[in-house]
Amino acid sequence: MRTVHVCFVDIAVLDVNKEKSEYKVLLERRPNTGHIYPGMQNIPGGNFLYRESAEAAASRIAQQLGCIQEPIFVGIATYTKTSTEVGVSLLYAVKADTAFNPPLNCQFFDLNNVPQDLVPWQAVLYPAMIREYVKNGSLTRVYEYLGE
Repeated sequence: MRTVHVCFVDIAVLDVNKEKSEYKVLLERRPNTGHIYPGMQNIPGGNFLYRESAEAAASRIAQQLGCIQEPIFVGIATYTKTSTEVGVSLLYAVKADTAFNPPLNCQFFDLNNVPQDLVPWQAVLYPAMIREYVKNGSLTRVYEYLGE
């Protein structure tokens, strides 16, 4: 049996209003074909380029999204989609500035009310990770998702 290990970088672009305790996160609609979880929403991200560091990948992806600030490392999420697929995501966050204009296939959603069609493991792990990061400035553990 072949096991696929996937490691990638995701960027949580945040619109935070601490006074009102409102936290919004940018989600993108995945393509309908050619990708796992077709047509679903997800936190934007991507793969590493050859010999690229995690910080460089996060910076590149954030710039592609139109972010000005450098992303900050939030934490590690692992997921097991099937018995043969294991994924590791390095989650970074960047606060959207007032001039931020989301890409066409993206929009902000309230962190407490993410859409039903958010990629399952992201729906389970990322809101808690983002809340802990915003509250404490760091995470205390690796977040794990063991199937659907």
